[in-house]
Amino acid sequence: MISRFKIPLIAFLISRLIIVLAIHLPTAAGIRVYIDFGVEASQPPLVRPWARWDAVWYARVAADGYRYTPDSLDQAENSTAFFPLLPLSMAFAAPIFGGAMTAGLVISNGCFLAALILLYRWARTRLNATAAVYLVWLLALFPTSFYFSAPYTESLFLLLTVIAVMAAERRAWWIAGIAAALASATRAQGVLIGIVIVWEFGRAHDWKVASIARDVRWLALMLIPLGLFAYMLYLHVTFGDAFAFSAAQRAWGRQVVGPVAAILTTLTTVNAPHRLPYFGVLEVIFFFAALVLIVPLWRRLGAGYALYTLATLLLLSLAWLEGQFRFVLVLFPVFALIAWWTSSRPRVFRLIVAVCIPVLAVSAFLFTNWVFLG
Repeated sequence: MISRFKIPLIAFLISRLIIVLAIHLPTAAGIRVYIDFGVEASQPPLVRPWARWDAVWYARVAADGYRYTPDSLDQAENSTAFFPLLPLSMAFAAPIFGGAMTAGLVISNGCFLAALILLYRWARTRLNATAAVYLVWLLALFPTSFYFSAPYTESLFLLLTVIAVMAAERRAWWIAGIAAALASATRAQGVLIGIVIVWEFGRAHDWKVASIARDVRWLALMLIPLGLFAYMLYLHVTFGDAFAFSAAQRAWGRQVVGPVAAILTTLTTVNAPHRLPYFGVLEVIFFFAALVLIVPLWRRLGAGYALYTLATLLLLSLAWLEGQFRFVLVLFPVFALIAWWTSSRPRVFRLIVAVCIPVLAVSAFLFTNWVFLG
């Protein structure tokens, strides 16, 4: 029983320690990349490095609510791009922890630890004991896993999707539907986890229409998009535009252009303020590498997980491909496949870890120094 918690807890603590040291030791030595933008001045010293990029916007929504002005390219007028569950949670917890940003850090780290514990249990059942250990370490040490500790949606979304699929595999359809609904209130692509749930529901009934129709628990599947629909209803009532979350993306230079145009845009953005040179090229390569894994993912974990991963990647490719190194964090089937493959190749796993640790440290330092990494 204790081992179910020990390995995920150790992976969590060691990986978070690496991140904390990478952030604070260079700063203490006076090493900086960019001068701060001033947004973190009011934050406590330990919280201050995390007041970066989207974290600032989630904290603003938590404190002041949403703002939206149609056709405006002013980011301050387009906070509807950020889905509501995380800022709502931050607003609720802010009085307890002394501020929205601090609350966001507590929520993200708590959700990440919980997600690691559940993923460890899931992988022991679906893969093997070694792969379960490798999975939590791969997720914890992935070069952009610092996002799991930042006031971003990654941890919350990962936890909810893991709960949804574990519930579906255990035929707890109402829990799966509720978890998926909350995921769709965290990110628009949360509805896509419904692919796994629907697939498992069909498998549970041997894909027989009559059997599915007799099981009234199919109503639980109707809950999956409820979070998204609730947010759209709020936007319609408040701003007169149910799709304000999509329209607001233009203020961040993102709009639906199709995969080809998105790839070309990402490749041609060689240098931009606060971005690493040629970082977009790496993201495009990473995107195609993830696509290559779809077929083996189908064979090892099943069609539901493969289709969920494919649908998520394609949805994210409709606009600029920036952020692939962050968005892939929540695609735990990809990490599970790599963990299973390396479980019989421990030297390969150790090599991956040896590469990930220093890159994670450098990435965390760059992120907290206003270098955009996704």
